[in-house]
Amino acid sequence: MGIKYQKIGYKYQLAENAHFDTPITGFRINLKYVTLETGGNLVVFKGYQWDGASGPTLDDNTNMRGSLVHDVLYQILREEELTQEYRKIADKVLFQILREDGMPWWRSKYYYWGVRIGGGPSADPKISAEIYEAP
Repeated sequence: MGIKYQKIGYKYQLAENAHFDTPITGFRINLKYVTLETGGNLVVFKGYQWDGASGPTLDDNTNMRGSLVHDVLYQILREEELTQEYRKIADKVLFQILREDGMPWWRSKYYYWGVRIGGGPSADPKISAEIYEAP
């Protein structure tokens, strides 16, 4: 029997559970590696994979947490657990975490405007990775 697979380029895997406060409240969302609690606490479980910051960027200690949370929130949007109105909030959460982690203001604004201008397709539920088959 054959297999089906996707070519998804993950670079990082979470080594332990991580918790983040978000302004997204009133929802209880449970995905395989993610829980968003009604009070806004986002829990990302050990084993979650993400690709770091997208675009012409360098991954470093100032953008690892932000890229993780942003990827998780966009996944929640793609899976239609939140409406697309929350995309801007996800982008603001990215900016906030980048600043908390010591990224210079000008660079964090570059990231923020990058996702505001070019991030829409990554949050779109209609966009998914192509599925391939092997014998």
